[in-house]
Amino acid sequence: MSTRETTVYTVLEVLIGIACCLGNVPVIWAVWSSISLRETTFCFMLSLAVADFLVGFVAVPFAVLVDGRVQTSFNGCVFISCIVIMLTMASILSLLAISVDRYLRVIIPLRYKKTVTERRSWLAVGICWFLAIILSSPPMIGWNRHENFDLRNSSIKCRFTDVIPMSYMVYFNFFLCTSHHC
Repeated sequence: MSTRETTVYTVLEVLIGIACCLGNVPVIWAVWSSISLRETTFCFMLSLAVADFLVGFVAVPFAVLVDGRVQTSFNGCVFISCIVIMLTMASILSLLAISVDRYLRVIIPLRYKKTVTERRSWLAVGICWFLAIILSSPPMIGWNRHENFDLRNSSIKCRFTDVIPMSYMVYFNFFLCTSHHC
């Protein structure tokens, strides 16, 4: 990428990150502070808002860093890349939880309140975040591109695509999660 393209990319990423944060802070505050928004659906909305805020506040800056802008150890680069994957996965899974909740509201309207309790909703949110952590960890435990590097070298130019294999991104994240509705 040319210097101009890199600058445009960085500016766009920063604007996206700021928009994520500014757009989700009011949602987090409203759900957290309002008793009338304590319905089960809002557990999922709060989870999505927190995940999207963290995407803007953490994942977007990390994504800029893992575009070759930082020298770090190989394991540090993999860790930063996995944080990006984990936070975006938490956002996707939270959105999926909202979809399932809305589906249940339509499909079992008379039993919905008895079936979808606040405790079960928070449990589902916890499962979403736990799955995001589990699904983002394979590169940290060996499914990475270490063969491309001399690991005795203390630092590398950190690039997401240099440390995270596309086989993990395509076969594991995409096919596993979309074909089995992760």
